[in-house]
Amino acid sequence: MKKKIIITALSIFTVMAVFTAGVFAAGSGLTLIVNGKISNAETKIIDGSTYVPLRAAAEMLGADVKYEASTRTVTIVGKDASANLASNLKTFKVNVNVTSGPMKLNVSQVTFDPAYQEYEYATETQPAIILDVTVENTSDEKLTWFVDHSELVLNTKEQIERTLLSDDWIKSDFNGMVIKKRKIAFPLSNSEFKDIKSMRLLLSYVSDASYDIISEEKEVEIILP
Repeated sequence: MKKKIIITALSIFTVMAVFTAGVFAAGSGLTLIVNGKISNAETKIIDGSTYVPLRAAAEMLGADVKYEASTRTVTIVGKDASANLASNLKTFKVNVNVTSGPMKLNVSQVTFDPAYQEYEYATETQPAIILDVTVENTSDEKLTWFVDHSELVLNTKEQIERTLLSDDWIKSDFNGMVIKKRKIAFPLSNSEFKDIKSMRLLLSYVSDASYDIISEEKEVEIILP
């Protein structure tokens, strides 16, 4: 049985069921039984085809069901698939600090993700390098630091000049005396994870509320343990 199923342009509530993995309907009243457990979900026969509620059947099989209204897409991920995706992540604990004027940044973790999703309901994935960062504005002024527009240069000589969206991405505006703990994700195109041993993080300038630059661009090296 496939570990991940994507169904486009169908209702999340009802689709034709393929009776595998212990799922079947029987009798004129149509009782849905999943892995030996009886479901209270309504089951119908329409034009000779049997229909069951997708969410009810999938969740009884231990799968996670998500629906994206904008693209009319249903995504089903089984527990074993979720575990496999998590096991493919490789993380490195680091402690790298950089100061840019009144702004401070710490990188505490680097993650290699072969199947990164830019947001929760995204249906496409891509290899990415994710940095866990803590950014602090030590001044009382509201400042702008485009940490989310940083660049990354790998020891493989690949230069990554854009960042990816994320449900937990860091934004560029910092009120006075604040600390943000977020992530920066970079798409990987021309390198293999196994070849990456270090990287240089190139950070943009810091500007104040009048758009005056108060700190120039910074660069810091991250060496993986």
